[in-house]
Amino acid sequence: MIAASRTILMIGALLLLRIVRNPCSGQLYQSESAEVGRRVHNYDSRYQQQPAHELGFGYYYQGDIMLPTDAHQSQDRLSIAEEHTSTVWPNAIVPYYITPNDFTPNEVRVIEKSMNVFHTKTCVRFVPRTPDTPYYVTITNRPAGCYASVGRALDNSQNVMNLQAPACLMSGTPMHEMMHILGYLHEVSRPDRDDYIYVNRSALEPRYQTESFYRNNFAKYERDVETYSIDYNYGSIMHYTRFAGAKDRSHPVLVNLVS
Repeated sequence: MIAASRTILMIGALLLLRIVRNPCSGQLYQSESAEVGRRVHNYDSRYQQQPAHELGFGYYYQGDIMLPTDAHQSQDRLSIAEEHTSTVWPNAIVPYYITPNDFTPNEVRVIEKSMNVFHTKTCVRFVPRTPDTPYYVTITNRPAGCYASVGRALDNSQNVMNLQAPACLMSGTPMHEMMHILGYLHEVSRPDRDDYIYVNRSALEPRYQTESFYRNNFAKYERDVETYSIDYNYGSIMHYTRFAGAKDRSHPVLVNLVS
């Protein structure tokens, strides 16, 4: 289910996403969206092929990323992803806190089962926080969709993951958001992605066919982003689905170039 367990094992050099506002769009992607909450509330996996974490386009960066409140606002494009040791979870241990009464016992078990996949396949460990833990991820079930921060924030209030039940507990979404918490970005943002996929912008919803939307959701990162020489992975849990942001199911937005 994960892109590759070896990718997660390289936890010692995670990527911090430094994103800046696009002044044309005015989007900072730093606050919750009730509209995304409505979309996720109405989500029906029987008829919607995309996972719930793709329902935040237009409100969260790349659909499900909550940006830090100190993100730079002086540039008009995406900054590169960079190695930044202060955003690494030390020793690959991620303390977490599940907000009391937010989830049913069965829903908590779904979250813990997702964590256990990391435990069995990688060196990453999610552990309950203790009273003296300075940095930990707060997991909530707010009516605001599926989102997470990227990497470890030094302002602990920004170490967040929201899983609006039940939709955000389906289709590998908890693991996807946990990957963001670990510092991982979406596969389609890789600098070499054009060798593997074609982005059919005409297949996007009309409201999404703008330059600002493309930059904030489908732009590639610079060539100096570290990929650790790992091949592009169509099956990565961090990959958009073919119809991410699509206006209908007749034409996919992402077209594979390699069979």
